[in-house]
Amino acid sequence: VDVGARKGGAARSARVEGGSFGTARLSLDAARARSEGGLDAHFSLEAGRSDGHREGTDWEMLLGTLRISAPLAGGRLAGDLGGARRDFGAADFYAPFPSFEATRTETAAVAWHPDPGSRIQLLPRISWRGHDDDFILIRESPEVYRNQHRSTQLGGEVTARFVLPPAGDLHEGGVMALGIEGARHALASNALGDRDEHRGAVFAEASLRGPGALDLSLGLRADRHESWGGHLSPSVAVARELGSVLALRGSWGRAFRGPTWTERHYADPGHLPNPDVAPESGSAWEAGVHVRPGEGVSLSVAAHTRTVEDLIDWARTCGFPVVAAGRGHKWLPHFVSSTPETVWGYYGLTPEQAERGGVQRAPQDVDVLHPLGLGAVGRRRRRSSARCGCGCSCRPGASARPPADDR
Repeated sequence: VDVGARKGGAARSARVEGGSFGTARLSLDAARARSEGGLDAHFSLEAGRSDGHREGTDWEMLLGTLRISAPLAGGRLAGDLGGARRDFGAADFYAPFPSFEATRTETAAVAWHPDPGSRIQLLPRISWRGHDDDFILIRESPEVYRNQHRSTQLGGEVTARFVLPPAGDLHEGGVMALGIEGARHALASNALGDRDEHRGAVFAEASLRGPGALDLSLGLRADRHESWGGHLSPSVAVARELGSVLALRGSWGRAFRGPTWTERHYADPGHLPNPDVAPESGSAWEAGVHVRPGEGVSLSVAAHTRTVEDLIDWARTCGFPVVAAGRGHKWLPHFVSSTPETVWGYYGLTPEQAERGGVQRAPQDVDVLHPLGLGAVGRRRRRSSARCGCGCSCRPGASARPPADDR
């Protein structure tokens, strides 16, 4: 059921939903349209609950947002507030237990938006985010295993945008943006410890209209993190219209993903972290053709590839120590029969060659570079069973769910 009302510059609406499994949802929305040089406000609230499609999957939620903007110094000052509460049963989701999880999130941001008609625009913004996560392995017995953590992020950025005038035969004009940003990340967790890290970045982007219906976009971003250092991420994209029927486009760029706190610090009987794991990095390119043979008819064809270096992943220890390979080693099904005594054959080495290279002294007293290990930790948590030296199919005990690292 939807109910809406509008009067002058104000609008209000309400929505009620109901369904099977005791599902119900209510949402309210109210907005005051901007008058000339006046206040602009928008408020929304949503609440819902359900018994779940099976036992232990019930949920409740409450979400709310508020946005207000007002004229200031030739532009508009905007403020945003948000909050979310989510409680949900997680039976047999993370592990074969009747688990439960509750999260609380609050956000706030203040930004100033200049007059869109200005040739030079300066856009400052400050933001805050807090997140609480409470995970209980056995819902009725929280004392057995419980993860509780709170993470916060305080950040700020300033972006300057310029309208570029035409430059003769070089280009017909465009837009350029320069910016700087920084953030502080903090964590208080019974499983990950108390953490505090800082990061910063500078970036530049340019979009130009060249001669002959040529569009060119260039980008460069430099990131610096106090834990894993700096990374440079360039990008380029080009598009060219060949008449009214055919258009060509292509792009290339590099990017990286830093390891999360969970990947670096979470440990339990089924997880071994690596606090020194390096970030992932990679590159991607795309090329495409767009054809418009007639009115209302178009055809697009594109090819895309992405390459990742230093992929972060999880590896099963299977009862013996594992050292991450660190780079994208392949995995084959027959690796499940690998043991510390036979592991080197999968790398084309004999135990003697490995020992001469200083990689392995003896299987019983060293960490093994195992072909199952694409990394000490990672986001896909790919697990593969393996056999230990006794010939059985040893598997670690069922592990509890790692903390929900919202970074």
